[in-house]
Amino acid sequence: MHEEIRAFFVCFYHKLVIVKMVPKMLSIVVKILRTKPALSLHNHCYNEYYKDKFS
Repeated sequence: MHEEIRAFFVCFYHKLVIVKMVPKMLSIVVKILRTKPALSLHNHCYNEYYKDKFS
């Protein structure tokens, strides 16, 4: 019985850590995406498209 309780707490703790890590991971992903040259290229194409469309 004691082992089951301990296993539950370990599992619960790991879930808590994962939940706390998610926002950090997301912010890291966003930073990587923002600094990616491919994304800036995409933004450039997007801007050119809108210039052509609305000028």
